[in-house]
Amino acid sequence: MGPLVAGVILLFFMVKPMFARRSRSRPLRTLQFGEEPLLFALVTRIVLDCQANASAGSGSKMGVLLGNDLVLTIGLPLAAGMTIQQLAGVIAHELGHFSQGAGMKLSFLIRSINAWFWRIVYERDDWDESLARGAEREDRFALLLLFSMLCIWITRRVLWVLMLIGHGLSCFMLRRVEYDADRYETRLAGSDVFKETTSKLIQVGVAADIAFSMADACWHKKGQLPEDLTELIVAVCDRIPQAQLKAIESEMLKSKTGLFDSHPTHGERIESARREKASGVFHFDGPATQLFKDFSKTSRDVTMRFYREVLGKQASKKVMISTASALAGGEDNRTNPILR
Repeated sequence: MGPLVAGVILLFFMVKPMFARRSRSRPLRTLQFGEEPLLFALVTRIVLDCQANASAGSGSKMGVLLGNDLVLTIGLPLAAGMTIQQLAGVIAHELGHFSQGAGMKLSFLIRSINAWFWRIVYERDDWDESLARGAEREDRFALLLLFSMLCIWITRRVLWVLMLIGHGLSCFMLRRVEYDADRYETRLAGSDVFKETTSKLIQVGVAADIAFSMADACWHKKGQLPEDLTELIVAVCDRIPQAQLKAIESEMLKSKTGLFDSHPTHGERIESARREKASGVFHFDGPATQLFKDFSKTSRDVTMRFYREVLGKQASKKVMISTASALAGGEDNRTNPILR
């Protein structure tokens, strides 16, 4: 009976993830063509968020497999801190992912299988708890339940090995995909601009971490929120000593890519772009904010959407404070040693 019961339990664990519901997707700010015609001169479908990053993906699982429903997400802090040429290079990188149809589909399938493996290896449910409680009882079925739990544990160890192998393969593929997308960016904006863009990404990323910590502190200590997260990130970036930024950047450029890293390190990507020796074909200076008709208004709208996603109805105009007030409170916060 033991192997039979263990087999039934294992089958349940393997089938259950296929029917579990996923959490709802985030309500991002989707731009319409008529809103920002200059920005749409570079790309045709865009959503905006508050992250110091950009990404290319699909609005649905079937969209990845069928090659449609592709979405480009741009973090407004990038637009606020970059030139038009640098932002165009970032967009070219993300659009390069759209051209990797077979690679994106295969990577999606492998990562989906890995996620399924992770769930059946690590997730505990009522069945696990019931087996554990039953095994603690001193009756004739306790030994059978213990044997079933042992079978499940052994099976999960085997699946854990398979999960690691799949994860390593998918990470290797994702790194090759990133190198390929970097070539799109380099050939559009140039090898030298690629290095400048990487430096700006690092700086904005550091400032974004601090700014989000400041916003979190404002909310939990005073019940207030900065009205414009992008403006706050840019202001923090301007206040971080250049020596600190250079030290952080230098440390990140020295790092080496690990076996389970989904992206190559910044230093290795810069070296790859340098070998392209590309002068670029798109040369247009000026701040990327010029691509927006009213960047500040758009940024405040995206910030409010982000707050409402996280806090719900608690996020309202009544609790908003200016960037200057948020900075004044954040600079007194000893949890941000970089600003001291």
